[in-house]
Amino acid sequence: MLGAGENTNNESPRFAPDGGTLAVVRSTRSPKQVVRPTLSLIDLATGTIRTVANGFDAWPHIGDWSADGKRLYVTADLAGHVPVFAVDITADAVERITVKPSGGAHSDLQVLADGRIAGVEVNERRRTAAEIAW
Repeated sequence: MLGAGENTNNESPRFAPDGGTLAVVRSTRSPKQVVRPTLSLIDLATGTIRTVANGFDAWPHIGDWSADGKRLYVTADLAGHVPVFAVDITADAVERITVKPSGGAHSDLQVLADGRIAGVEVNERRRTAAEIAW
């Protein structure tokens, strides 16, 4: 099985647009160490696993791939908010997309045909829940 490992979970699988790569949130359980989920890419032809966004100190939740397969859009809990991030899988860089002052919790990300990212935002400050696009 691709991505298999002892005491390891591969969650939220998303196929890249070209079908050659599977993005997963990978975590390995251990009685000696706290679980640190990582954003990992599994090459479907070779089974090779590559971790991306190594410096991202949050538990990623995969939303969707960019149409060109160069970025993954994820959410992650940061100080009680759940912003949206773009992960450049080549440069291993993470960029926050939603602005910090907007707050809220974002989920259910999908890349639209025009390249915008759609999702659901719940914002207690404004007491709203809405489908939005960036």
